[in-house]
Amino acid sequence: MKKITFFIIALLIFTVSNFGSESFAATKHSYTAPVVTAYVGLTSGHGATYGFYNVQYKTIAVHKDSSNKPVIPFGTDINCDIALRLPTASGTKYVSTYSVTDTGAGLAGDWFDVYYGTDNSTNRYWADQFGTEKNVSYSATF
Repeated sequence: MKKITFFIIALLIFTVSNFGSESFAATKHSYTAPVVTAYVGLTSGHGATYGFYNVQYKTIAVHKDSSNKPVIPFGTDINCDIALRLPTASGTKYVSTYSVTDTGAGLAGDWFDVYYGTDNSTNRYWADQFGTEKNVSYSATF
């Protein structure tokens, strides 16, 4: 019984002492997106299964890896070095932080798509007005 008690105490001390170590720390990743575009679609993108829903001007889609998972995990915030200029029906917004909630296909590299809302003529128009931004530097910690 003493051995079991000692083992449990030792295990607890080891576990608690490792919470501050780098083995549990997230890593900051830096990227340069060759292309940033805008898209419209459902609020329930690919991340909705995991509780991450698209929110207009606040969320993005990234590409998938070979196992069909997002290259940046769902729910991760990305921070652009410089805020993106988002033309909208209510005026221009400048946004630098987005959350990954969706995935897309077609482009290669570290691109991302800004979610411009549900698919309707107004949102499509403003997504088209956004156009394409090139060489956007950003970081994500995961």
